[in-house]
Amino acid sequence: MLVTALHSMEFVVSLQCLHSICAMTLPLSRLFQKKTLDVGTANGCVSNLLDILANQWEPCDEEFALVFEQVKELSDKIQLAVEAPRITQIQVHQNNPPYTMPEEYY
Repeated sequence: MLVTALHSMEFVVSLQCLHSICAMTLPLSRLFQKKTLDVGTANGCVSNLLDILANQWEPCDEEFALVFEQVKELSDKIQLAVEAPRITQIQVHQNNPPYTMPEEYY
């Protein structure tokens, strides 16, 4: 069951999104692990990280396109087809999400 979950497109997309966020927070994490840290330096690094995240929030489609390219590369390595999950024809309680390509679904 775990192997099936690891080879799902949802997991690969989530993993790459998490990797993108963790790559931005890595310098701050390393800074916080130092024994000698002053508040001014920490405050400046946190402010820089918040600015970076705010700047990536606005053009999120472009940022996700870069992440999805990495998803495609990773899925090629593990021989996983890049596709959205199937949708039902008759949906009773909610509408199916409108999409034409897997990138639009995720």
